[in-house]
Amino acid sequence: MVPSLIALTTETLASIIGDAGAAQILISLISQIVHITLWIVIIVESIEVVRLVYRLVVRTPAHPPLPGFVR
Repeated sequence: MVPSLIALTTETLASIIGDAGAAQILISLISQIVHITLWIVIIVESIEVVRLVYRLVVRTPAHPPLPGFVR
């Protein structure tokens, strides 16, 4: 059995809605939504990190160096 990212089990959901088959499908659907959402967040944040690193490495500084600062 694959560990779940959510603390909702088929048994608890089946006791709420009354149908074990529907509960299994719903748990599977919710788990997939959580996984897809996490992947989207990871990809978007990775793009943001790449953009920030690019700005740090490639772009020139916005302010001139301080007096006495040797480059």
